[in-house]
Amino acid sequence: MNALEERGYATAAMILSRDEVDRLREELNRLAPSTAHSGGVRSLGAKSDAILALAAEGLPAALAKEALGGAARPVKITGFDKTPGSNWKVPWHQDLTIAVKEARDVEGFGP
Repeated sequence: MNALEERGYATAAMILSRDEVDRLREELNRLAPSTAHSGGVRSLGAKSDAILALAAEGLPAALAKEALGGAARPVKITGFDKTPGSNWKVPWHQDLTIAVKEARDVEGFGP
């Protein structure tokens, strides 16, 4: 049994290179030069081809596809400004909702 099956999550060390991190920072600064009041940027995949490419084709995508299957794809990309100098009172957490085209009643699943 792997960590994802056993604990419900898995970690990966160093999935982005320093150059990728620097490019993402530049792109986020271009999209939202000051997120201090807004807290973040929604719909990044629609606003940035570079961010969408990383999410859909980069190592994060490969990890998701390995864990979830080859059809896995990003559905929502939101960037939050959670730095020591610009943090808010929301602790680190995992969202448990997903974006869907329409709601469907499926036995065994619910809010």
